[in-house]
Amino acid sequence: MALTSRGREAIERLRATRCASLTEFLDGWDPELQPEVMAMINDLAKRCIDSDGQLMLGVA
Repeated sequence: MALTSRGREAIERLRATRCASLTEFLDGWDPELQPEVMAMINDLAKRCIDSDGQLMLGVA
């Protein structure tokens, strides 16, 4: 099974939305000052998407 370009775009929008919701918890935090934290947020968002995909496919 492979994603189409529209599917990849949807995943990217979902990742961006998850990142935005995670950064809401860090109100007042400036991601430009701590890029390693932003990298962790991006990784966590990707892991959430991967987990969601596994659940939808019945893998988890």
